[in-house]
Amino acid sequence: MSVVLKQLFVFTLVTVYLGDVARAAEPAKSITVSITQEPRTLNTLSAESVSYTAQMLVHVNEGLLRYDGRRRLVGGAAERWEMDEKQLRFWLRPGAVWQNGEPVTAFDFIFAWRQLVDPTTASPTANLASPIKNAKEILAGELPNDVLGVRANGPKELIVELDHPCGWCLKLLTSSIFYPVNESFYDKAGNQYGTSSTTHLSNGAFKIEEWARGKLISLKKNPTYWRAKEVDLEQIRFS
Repeated sequence: MSVVLKQLFVFTLVTVYLGDVARAAEPAKSITVSITQEPRTLNTLSAESVSYTAQMLVHVNEGLLRYDGRRRLVGGAAERWEMDEKQLRFWLRPGAVWQNGEPVTAFDFIFAWRQLVDPTTASPTANLASPIKNAKEILAGELPNDVLGVRANGPKELIVELDHPCGWCLKLLTSSIFYPVNESFYDKAGNQYGTSSTTHLSNGAFKIEEWARGKLISLKKNPTYWRAKEVDLEQIRFS
């Protein structure tokens, strides 16, 4: 091989290699995740407490609090909160909205939690709400669900009355069963709520773009999410 050909060969290799490095350095905009089983529903009130369901719920919905990338407890739909032995008080952030643009309010949490402890909902993990005042009695069918110890001081302030001191309750509220539910959307979707792209309403970083039963669930970045600018991914496909 001549000197010129050798130089051309080396130059071609380096060019291809540097091109690959440049492409590899570009942040991926979509990922595909393989899961072992398809969720029966993404209705936070009745979804099974299993990993493949939790993987999706944490992307499409958000509760009052969440964990950041370093597993620190930080604000989700709530921008600040106070806690004592008798109650928890949360102030919702102005930018917290549903994917349809409606604001996430304290009433969305009150509706969701009342549904959660209603025995007719048959939530598999509703007992986790027992630290809330009257929750145990409601679950036992001894009281109506509208006496659950949650109330609103306007649309953006939620007050949670406790049955007993609960030092772990802030962490507990990151669970998907305590996510908010938009009452009007829930009523309109009926029994199909949370089972398709058209019967689920997101307030999280992603929304359901496509749900092909038995094949895939495709999530698309939710532009109305309050932290949307910090979300680099555009799509997550669960295969």
